[in-house]
Amino acid sequence: MIGYSSQTQQIPLSQNMSQKNEGNGDDIYQKYNLLQGVLYSKKQYELDRDQKAYEVAKEYSRLTQERRLAAMEIAKLSEEREKIDRDKKNIDKIIGTLSQRGILLDEKKEEFLTE
Repeated sequence: MIGYSSQTQQIPLSQNMSQKNEGNGDDIYQKYNLLQGVLYSKKQYELDRDQKAYEVAKEYSRLTQERRLAAMEIAKLSEEREKIDRDKKNIDKIIGTLSQRGILLDEKKEEFLTE
């Protein structure tokens, strides 16, 4: 008969197979659970890795932005420094001019007083 084993008890093959694998069933479930654990661990690792990559990219972006702001601040301070240097040179020129005029005035004052 089709679907039955050749044994004399006439047990269907599917039932016969389940009886043979009953001892291995626990082992199969253990392997299945182990594989599920491995898959979960792998997915968790990938999620953790992706999260860390996101955090690193976010931190890199923040540091890049800070660096840009610092560079802009440095450029601004450099411009202010150049302006201060130009103003100082102009003040030195004015002081020099006033000093020369003062010396000339003192000389003319002395000439006037000596006359």
